[in-house]
Amino acid sequence: MAGYTRQSTSDIVPTAVVKAAPINAEYNKLRDAFTFSSSATTGHRHDGDSDEGSYVPLIADPDKKNHISVDQVNNRFGVFVEVSSNAVEQLRFQDGVVVPVTDNDIDLGTSSLQYKDAYLHGTAYIDTVSIGDNDYTVINNNAYTVSSGNLTVDVAADIILDAGGANVTIKDDGTSILDIANNSGDVELTVSTADKNFVIKGTDGATGITALDIDMADAGTVTINHDLVLPDNGIIKLGTGVDLSLTSDGTNATISAPNGTLTIDVNADIIIDAGGADILLKDGGTDFGSLTNNGNNLLIKSGTTTAATFAGANVDFAGTVDVTSTLTADAGLTVAGATALNGGLTMDTNKFTVADTSGNVVTAGTLTATGLTTLNGGLTVNGGNLDMNGNVDISGNLVVNGTVTTLDSTNTTIKDLLIELGTGVTGTPGNDAGIVIERGSAANAFIGYDESADKFIVGTGTFTGASTGNLSVTKGIMQAGLDFSSSSVTDGTTTIAGFKDEDDFASDSATHLATQQSIKAYVATIAGQANNIVGLTSTAAELNLLDGSAVTPAALTVADADGIIVLDASANTTKNIRADSLATYFTTNVNVAASTTTFTNKTLDQDATGNSITNIANASIKASAAIDATKIANGTVTSTEFQYIGGLSSDAQTQLDAKQAVVSGVSNTEIGYLDGVSSAIQTQLDAKQAVVAGVDNTEIGYLNGVTSAIQTQLDTKATTGKAIAMAMVFG
Repeated sequence: MAGYTRQSTSDIVPTAVVKAAPINAEYNKLRDAFTFSSSATTGHRHDGDSDEGSYVPLIADPDKKNHISVDQVNNRFGVFVEVSSNAVEQLRFQDGVVVPVTDNDIDLGTSSLQYKDAYLHGTAYIDTVSIGDNDYTVINNNAYTVSSGNLTVDVAADIILDAGGANVTIKDDGTSILDIANNSGDVELTVSTADKNFVIKGTDGATGITALDIDMADAGTVTINHDLVLPDNGIIKLGTGVDLSLTSDGTNATISAPNGTLTIDVNADIIIDAGGADILLKDGGTDFGSLTNNGNNLLIKSGTTTAATFAGANVDFAGTVDVTSTLTADAGLTVAGATALNGGLTMDTNKFTVADTSGNVVTAGTLTATGLTTLNGGLTVNGGNLDMNGNVDISGNLVVNGTVTTLDSTNTTIKDLLIELGTGVTGTPGNDAGIVIERGSAANAFIGYDESADKFIVGTGTFTGASTGNLSVTKGIMQAGLDFSSSSVTDGTTTIAGFKDEDDFASDSATHLATQQSIKAYVATIAGQANNIVGLTSTAAELNLLDGSAVTPAALTVADADGIIVLDASANTTKNIRADSLATYFTTNVNVAASTTTFTNKTLDQDATGNSITNIANASIKASAAIDATKIANGTVTSTEFQYIGGLSSDAQTQLDAKQAVVSGVSNTEIGYLDGVSSAIQTQLDAKQAVVAGVDNTEIGYLNGVTSAIQTQLDTKATTGKAIAMAMVFG
């Protein structure tokens, strides 16, 4: 055995006398071999090494309720913990795994005693994961929940969402706002909330912008903040049957309306800027005319033939000019060929006079004006259209007196800084004025002035550009910023002139709005105060008197005028009453002489004022009532002494007279020793064995059966005894 060396080899030998000292030395050495040593230099380890003994299969407390055992059959360790006075196995350590014996029973750490870091190389299967000290982030089955704060996913490479169910749903506080679905390979984005827009926002430089706004409440109307850029040969298609398309091959651009008429309707100018100098007019792909820039002069061609040439204010018609109505020339009119005027020609009397009684000038040939032709009065076309195939440049005013003006172009550019609607209106205005936006199958939009409300309005309705009077407009939403620097906002009753940012709300303004920052700061300030109840004048010390743990003053004299708080049951509220009101109540309702009020836990005549109690029968006294023994007779008998008479079955003195007289110097216990004595005690004592010093009765009893001298027998048995002793010591 490690840590043990043989002792007293000369004393513990065959035929030697058995003595205490060598055996004690041998025992002490054995004891020391098993004694704990902090240096691990002594002590029997049972580690399987030579002289150390076999491995210990069990580590346990004295009652084995808490222990670690070695299961050699199943090749594992078991950890047992006492539960309800039973040893219950909690954990098993076996090949490659630490296993809890009972499912969903063992916690790893506690809320106050936590592990530091966890390193897992494999897969963690966890029903619910709470991340953070406050369990703000929880993973439960298939749900990942962050109950407070933000969730940041920061990866060095890609973030991949792989939904085997073909749908990815984005929610806000449990409500779906966007669904991303795989529809047979097509990606579908669905705004889950009815009538809510799909908006794409960003930042242009330092300015926040809304790049794209799809209005789901308006049949999916798309608003793009700026440019829409397509690659070469990309096509913008409008209409279910592609009624209008826009495309470019990188060099040439095409606007096509294959199914109907292309109408360009603008409120200002239409500008066509052809950098190639030619504007071609085609029918079914075949040229039938053109407008050409020839040295900043305008050539109008019919087919490939030049029909008219404009040089500044002059125009040269290469062919016949057929005027079916009146032609008025306020300056000069030179006609080199035949001119047919089927209507009439009116000129100033000093320029051109027609003596014909009809007043008409009929030109059968071509009318050519080679010089300047000025129409001071105007050009009137009756019964037909005035078609201009080139640019129309009007240096003066353009007055259109018809009912409807239709502009059918791709883009309309207006250089004017001001646009006036309702020119010439006099008196009290009665018609709404503004801009009507036609929106196909959806309700038309209106931006303008509502005369009946005397306010600007933005909204939608069934009106058109031809509508007059008071339009029925459903109010819409206008996205815009607000600038209170030189104006205000009002609802008709309250006018808001701006914002105020005051954390303490020092001002009392009826015309300013508080900012979110100032409201939050003020609420935080009020919430942090001990006394933040409006109208409360009590001090903290006064309020604390309502607390059951409040300290009661050592002494307080109550005066009649002092207030006492009571609960008014009739009004269901607390009230402050005078102390003399309570005195009146008790005098009226608690005076024994004037009432039959029942007394509970009351003291009568404690200070000897003369009160008395009468007419109390024995049946009126509760069985649990008691009077202290010191109040009986002269008070010298205590309650404990008084209880001694309990259990007396007869006269106490008679029982005392029958008792044994006291023997001086002999206790009751000693007298009790006389029980069972059958003869003279001394005679019996004389017959007893004399006492052997240092030998008790048990040891004397060992002599029973001895047939010869004990020492002789011991010497004979020395060898056998030593062998037995060695076997006992060393196993």
